Amino acid sequence: MEWMKPWFNQTLQDGWTEMVKELEELQAEFNIPSLEKTMRDEGDVLVVEVVVPGWSRRHTVDVRVEENILFISGVFMDHTPSGVREETHFTMNQWLPVPVDETRLKTDIKPDGRLIVTIPKRQVSQRDEGVTSPPNP
Repeated sequence: MEWMKPWFNQTLQDGWTEMVKELEELQAEFNIPSLEKTMRDEGDVLVVEVVVPGWSRRHTVDVRVEENILFISGVFMDHTPSGVREETHFTMNQWLPVPVDETRLKTDIKPDGRLIVTIPKRQVSQRDEGVTSPPNP
């Protein structure tokens, strides 16, 4: 069954790419704001920088990597003048173009709301063969 692994990985990747494309189209259609992000390769690590608008200590952020996809989600908590607590949820996913060591992921949140995620690259092994980045939509 090992011969099916590249096909399965490509099929999974194609499905993910199509889903991301559809979500981007919905986001544009409904004018949903997105988080501003950049990704850069710094040799031994990938650095993803995300601008979290209106960042304050009342926010919570979850950062994790699964199957070479960076997931960032969080909640903005605020109180209205009438004292009602409001929550706004956000999510962001980013395909990582190289295999990474998710166990050594580091995060840093700057006072201006920039979330910086540093993820060390992992040496490519047989397990990673067939893992490539999806084409840009």
